[in-house]
Formats: sequence, structure tokens, C-alpha cells
Amino acid sequence: MRAAIGTAAVLVTAALLWFALHRNRPAAMIAAGLAFVLGIGWLRPGHRVAGVPPREHP
Repeated sequence: MRAAIGTAAVLVTAALLWFALHRNRPAAMIAAGLAFVLGIGWLRPGHRVAGVPPREHP
């Protein structure tokens, strides 16, 4: 359930960025895509970022 809520939040954030920047299509695509990729990457359990230990998931 937590994963579904997190994924939905990431998708809503990406959609809001798209609609906020829709007049500049390349910027909208970059911002929405970046928000989606970074958001899903952050939600992924056990991910590793250079030198940062993974977060504990209850």
C-alpha cells in the first residue's frame, strides 16, 4: 500500500510539473521526466547513492 501511495504521489508531481510548464514543451518534458525518475528511484528500497547508506524501511 505504501508503495502505491508513493508511486501515485510521484506521478501527480510529474503531472503538475508538466501542466505548470506546458507552454515550454521541452522544459515540461525534462522536468516531468526528471521528477518521475528521481521520485521512483528514491522510493526503490535498498537503492544506493554514492557514499550514502540505504534508508531503513520498516
